[in-house]
Amino acid sequence: MSRGQIIAILGSLTLFVLLLFANTRPPKVDKTKVAEANTGESFVNIVDEASANLTGEPKARISEWKKAFDHATNPQKLMFSDSLIKTWDQLKRPDIAAYYAEQKALIESKPEWWNNAGERYYNAVRFAKKDEHQALYQNAMRCFEKTLSKQPGNLDAKTNLGACYVEGTSDPMKGIGLLREVIAKDSTHVNAQLNLAFFSVKSGQFEKAIERFNKVLIIKPDYLEAYLFLADAYERTGNKQKAIETLEKYVSVVDDATIKNEVKNYINKLKQG
Repeated sequence: MSRGQIIAILGSLTLFVLLLFANTRPPKVDKTKVAEANTGESFVNIVDEASANLTGEPKARISEWKKAFDHATNPQKLMFSDSLIKTWDQLKRPDIAAYYAEQKALIESKPEWWNNAGERYYNAVRFAKKDEHQALYQNAMRCFEKTLSKQPGNLDAKTNLGACYVEGTSDPMKGIGLLREVIAKDSTHVNAQLNLAFFSVKSGQFEKAIERFNKVLIIKPDYLEAYLFLADAYERTGNKQKAIETLEKYVSVVDDATIKNEVKNYINKLKQG
């Protein structure tokens, strides 16, 4: 979640957001060639290695489901792929769950299943080691492109594809172009606005970021984390007063007492500084 000073300081908030997706980080596995694993076929090696590193009941359960999946007919594979997805989710391995979500899409090529697989690969990046990111971005892009080949008007898939280009390739402008296409179609698309805001921060264009974070809050007032991103952008431009006002607004709407106290402490530091 963190993209700036505010989130770095509010460590408890960062932890809170991460816990929305998983209770722990996935187990670290030695994947010496993971950066090369940019296709579904080569990702099999990662899946096999993750399976081999399991022990006890989880290992037996995964082995049982995988054997059933490998020997089933396509209609049956759909059921077993769901079981494998669910089990790997429970084991806090979203990357492997994403692989089986893609296998499900390969069996019956529905756009919503391709999109689900792409989202799973993309979201798995936040829990992965840095040397695993390239493979996950490439896999996500492949799935989003499949989605768009069947649903060219799917703005969510185009937004995520654009984000993958910016974050995971050497052609970020192609991703920016895709995000702008989404905004041109629907200026209220929150994720597209949010991604453009993040990339504005990353490139040091803080005034543009402020404009887009404000748009996000107009479109979706209950997207509370946007207040933190906005406050950070204000502070980076030297506008300490606007940063304080934004954080005070955040404190007035957030429920978590621990986060409230963290933000209040930071507000006091800003006022004293």
